[in-house]
Amino acid sequence: MKMKKVLITFSVVLISLMGFSTIETSAAPTANASITTFNAGGDTGVRGSGGFVGGRADEVDKVKYRFTLYRKGIEKGKKEGTTNSSTYSATLSNYEYSNTSTLWKMVSFGTAYFNYGGNESDQDSAQMYVRAYH
Repeated sequence: MKMKKVLITFSVVLISLMGFSTIETSAAPTANASITTFNAGGDTGVRGSGGFVGGRADEVDKVKYRFTLYRKGIEKGKKEGTTNSSTYSATLSNYEYSNTSTLWKMVSFGTAYFNYGGNESDQDSAQMYVRAYH
């Protein structure tokens, strides 16, 4: 009988602890970036895509975002601003006019501002060497 009481007590404690582990929490903000190429009428086009997810829509008040496309370290496209949505994405395009490989880089950055106060940021980047064939 004493062993049965111990097992029941242990089971109740274990179930209680398991309940605490399922409390829903906010996901951390996440930025992502990618680069692809496309045929641009005989030239090589470069497309940088990026996105930012600030978190759960019912917890995020606004998102500030900045997406920038670089060629050899020089800014070739940019989109930045603020939205009342919890997510934002952008695509930036430009063209490669060089017969040598050139480094392109896409940078995605965002900050989520929460209803309950505070903010969190994340950044991601992708890069690719692209060579145009004229």
